[in-house]
Parts: sequence; C-alpha cells; structure tokens
Amino acid sequence: MYRLALIMFVNERGKYLGIIAALSFTAFMMAQQPAIFFGILSRTTAVITELPLVDLWVMDPKVENVDDPKPLPDTQLYLVKGVSGVAWAVPFYRGSIRARLSDGNFVVCQLIGIDDATLIGGRSPAYRL
Repeated sequence: MYRLALIMFVNERGKYLGIIAALSFTAFMMAQQPAIFFGILSRTTAVITELPLVDLWVMDPKVENVDDPKPLPDTQLYLVKGVSGVAWAVPFYRGSIRARLSDGNFVVCQLIGIDDATLIGGRSPAYRL
C-alpha cells in the first residue's frame, strides 16, 4: 500500500518537487529563527553589554526601554551617589544626530555620551571613529 502511494506521489513530478521545495524552505526557516532571535537580542542589549564597567543602571522611573532616553535629574543622581557601597555614579546620554561624511553626504548616527570629568567608559579606541 505504501509502495503504491509512493509511486503515485513520485509520478506527479510537479507536486513532488513543490512539496520537496516547501519542506526544504520550511526546515531552513525553522533553523534560521533562533539566529534571527539572538541577533535581535544582541542588538537590543548592545548598549548595556558594551559598557562592562557598569554594575548597576539607575534610570528615571518613566523610562520604558533602553531606547527611551529620559535624563535622570541631578538631584536624583546625587541621591544615588550618596548610597553606601556606590563607588561612582555618572549621567549617561544617548541621542540621535545627523553627521556629515567626508564626501558631503549625511547619515543618522547614535551619539552616546560619557562623563566628561572622568571619561568613564570612553578610553577604548573601539569607541572612536
């Protein structure tokens, strides 16, 4: 019975190739989904993981995600600095700017600011253009 079904299936070449192509594409997409997920996850956490000196992030209560920059008021920053066990606390700036390239074209870039007094997190050559 199975042999008859297989013969009937293989004899219709168009259906056979269509099903094989569909199954191959489905298997490929299922294998790629974890890679897509981890790629998106690494891009969304890049701001936090690229600053290894930071053990704790303190943000304004109105911040909903990392891409939502709301500056912490200076009064609250001083409160964080006053907590016992906190070695240092500095403001963090993140915004978008338009930068001019050497050929005259413009491109939108992310500007990530660091503390200008201590340059914490900014001495790495990887951060420079």
